[in-house]
Amino acid sequence: MIFQNPFDSLDPRMTIRDVIREPIEAHNLVPKNEIDGYVAELLMKVGLYPEYSQRYPHEFSGGQRQRIAVARSISVKPRLVICDEPTSALDVSVQSQIINLLQDLKAENDISYIFISHNLDVVHHMSDRILVMYLGNVVESAGATDLFDNPAHPYTGALMASIPGWDPLDRKLQNIRLEGEPPSPINPPPGCAFHPRCPYRMDRCDKEKPPVVEIAPGHETACWLHTK
Repeated sequence: MIFQNPFDSLDPRMTIRDVIREPIEAHNLVPKNEIDGYVAELLMKVGLYPEYSQRYPHEFSGGQRQRIAVARSISVKPRLVICDEPTSALDVSVQSQIINLLQDLKAENDISYIFISHNLDVVHHMSDRILVMYLGNVVESAGATDLFDNPAHPYTGALMASIPGWDPLDRKLQNIRLEGEPPSPINPPPGCAFHPRCPYRMDRCDKEKPPVVEIAPGHETACWLHTK
């Protein structure tokens, strides 16, 4: 797991050596006399000097802390890493460094990511396949390029329209037509959870939850607009 906030996800009372050693020792992955060498190797993999291992989290910047969190996550040689908004707490320039690091580690270590984010540009850059969720429900899933080129669910379309364009004559932000606020997940509306805000809602939308249907090879959505 790579957590969202690197300022809260590292124990301030532990050195970086101990932060990274802990999961290695818990899983008995490396002989004890080789752990410090493995920690040094991990730090170099994420772009930090091995001698940093004796420092504490408060001695590092946000980007460096997230690199430490990445080193900790790959220390157990995982096949799957869950990235929970791993760049949202970082400056834009640092975000790109972390994204590039994750991409390099993915290729080098044959790792898969579940990458959770609200940053659609980063999602498109990182993903092979994207699942769009609304109020805890998957409303659409497709390959990354297919989803961005052919959004099928009204919520996905609204997300795509919210991406600011560089062309001042083609401002997508002007096309958003969503009304109201997201309902409470504690007391969700009946039928399709998106229907109170959907500009295409029909009578059945507030009574029946739409099934997930395949509208093209590898492209699925849950919307009555695409269900016969």
